[in-house]
Amino acid sequence: MNLGNLLDATPKKGVQILLNTRDHPWTASGFKTQFGKAKEKAKISGKRFHDLRGTAATTLCLAGLDDREVAEILGWSEKRVADMRRRYVSREAIILSGVERLNRAKAEQAGNT
Repeated sequence: MNLGNLLDATPKKGVQILLNTRDHPWTASGFKTQFGKAKEKAKISGKRFHDLRGTAATTLCLAGLDDREVAEILGWSEKRVADMRRRYVSREAIILSGVERLNRAKAEQAGNT
């Protein structure tokens, strides 16, 4: 199921996705406040909201998803994912992820023969 299908299946109170406790869309300052509280609770500093997508993209790449898959999930272009991958995902991590996928594929093939 992709994000669009998940959002379509989610009951809606309005056209907005993020609502405050009074069922009104969050204002920019309200969102900033809530994000700040969440960061404080999680003991995270030096990060912005926009860093979350980059972190998610990096995590998905390291998990073995290809650029097309990451782009679909995040609503980015494949070029943007490729640029992010080159910038933030180390060559070693990419190689290790590839080796892990190859090992899983070999194990699956061995189990099917």
